[in-house]
Amino acid sequence: MGKNSLVLLSINDYITLPTLLYNLTLAYCLLPIAYCLLPLPYSLFPVPLSILNQTPVPTPQQ
Repeated sequence: MGKNSLVLLSINDYITLPTLLYNLTLAYCLLPIAYCLLPLPYSLFPVPLSILNQTPVPTPQQ
């Protein structure tokens, strides 16, 4: 039981507001990189890609 209480305390120490904000910002920073590296999300998730494509990017088609 002592080990379980230590694990719960360590989990409670990790779940704090700064770490949650840091994880959210890290996830938002890594999402475009994942979309650029993986070809599958282009066909699986068109909605996030359309949101990401709203940023002005010079394309040779114009």
